[in-house]
Amino acid sequence: MGQSVILHMNEDPTPLPPPNTTPLLDGLTVGKGGILFTFSNPSGTLSYGFVLNTIQLEQYVKDPAIFGNQSSFSVAFSVPVGSVQFGLAVNNRSPIGTMASVGLVNSKTSPLPFATLTIGSSDRAFLPAGVGHPFAEDLFTYNDPLHPVTQITITPTPTDPNTGLPVFTTVTFDELVVTPAATPAATVPAATPLTLVLTAIGLAGLTMLLLRKQAA
Repeated sequence: MGQSVILHMNEDPTPLPPPNTTPLLDGLTVGKGGILFTFSNPSGTLSYGFVLNTIQLEQYVKDPAIFGNQSSFSVAFSVPVGSVQFGLAVNNRSPIGTMASVGLVNSKTSPLPFATLTIGSSDRAFLPAGVGHPFAEDLFTYNDPLHPVTQITITPTPTDPNTGLPVFTTVTFDELVVTPAATPAATVPAATPLTLVLTAIGLAGLTMLLLRKQAA
């Protein structure tokens, strides 16, 4: 695979927002390492480059980040990637079994996801005793160069499947790392008996032609 590229959500997007403003995520494109990252958030609830000032203790998300009221969003890549990694956090202090589903799309074969995975939050046991943290979080990782991805779609699951009650209202997305998939090497078709015969006939004809020219 190629060289990994990481977005910290502090890179300048296109279109470039006015100074000292936080742009909405939907429709933004960020170019880095030869890859264009195009974001979509039809609900318009998420912002790019948002500074929370409350996630210093988090492990997988940092300021600035993509942040806002939970809603589905996607990231399209200009080249197929063989691995995808990112941090996701939600505003709940307790571990959550499923924070979101992640649809993996390869637009070169189908506009629909070829796989849908989930991400849940882990126990924050590594924090010192008594230290609070405002977000449940975890790291999503996909690595399969044989099944590259051109787009990911993150769909939060903010309600408890058992009670139907809401368990979080905001999401934070950050530290997106992708690695371009290797370009398949060009292959030379194997010679068949027919092509070998035709090649031999052609060489024989060329030889006879040269001998006639020399005799003349």
